[in-house]
Amino acid sequence: DEYCEEFLCIPFPVDLGLVGYRVFLTHEGLQEEISQVTTLEQLQEYLIGQGLKWLDVPILEHNGFRVYEVSSYESLFQMVAEGRLDLFPRGVNEIHNEWGRFGHLEGLALEESLMLFYPLPRFFITYKGNEELAQRVLAGLEAAYEDGSILALWKDLHGRHLDLEDLASRRLFVLENPYIRTLDPSYQQYFLNPME
Repeated sequence: DEYCEEFLCIPFPVDLGLVGYRVFLTHEGLQEEISQVTTLEQLQEYLIGQGLKWLDVPILEHNGFRVYEVSSYESLFQMVAEGRLDLFPRGVNEIHNEWGRFGHLEGLALEESLMLFYPLPRFFITYKGNEELAQRVLAGLEAAYEDGSILALWKDLHGRHLDLEDLASRRLFVLENPYIRTLDPSYQQYFLNPME
C-alpha cells in the first residue's frame, strides 16, 4: 500500500489475484516428508528461500516462517536442488516456465501436495492528479470483466499451466499480507480461485 499512498492505484487486480497462489519447489529427499504436512506450524519448520528484498520475505516472516534471502535468482533453484534450502515458493503462474528452465537440476522436485495463498494484488498505477485517466482505465477493466473477455484472456494465458499443477487436490494454507491492510478491499471481488 506504499505505492498507493505515493501514486494513484487503479483498484482492479490485473492478474485476478493469481500471483498470490504459491506452490513449492523442494529437494526430492524432502518430498515424502513434506507431503505429510497438515498444519501451518509444521510447514513453518522448513527453511524458505527467497530473492533479496522481495516483498514475499516480510510477508512470510510476518506469518512465522524462517526465510533465507539470496541475491541471485538462479542460485535459489540450485540451493533447493542441493538441499541447502527446503522450500522455494513460486507463483502458480510462474512455476510452469521455471520448471521448464530448471527442472533438469539433479535433486530439484516440484512439491505436489501443498499450496500457499496470500493476497498480492497487482494494480496499474499512475501519478496522483491523473484521476480522469484512472477512471477510464478502471471502467474499461470492469467492462471487460463483466463481458467475460478478461476471464477468457486469463484462461488463455494461465489455464494450461494450472491444469498441470492439479491445484484442487492440494492443501491450502492462507497467510496474511500485512502490507495491504489500508487498501480498499473492493478489489477482492475480482479475485479468482484457481483451485475451482
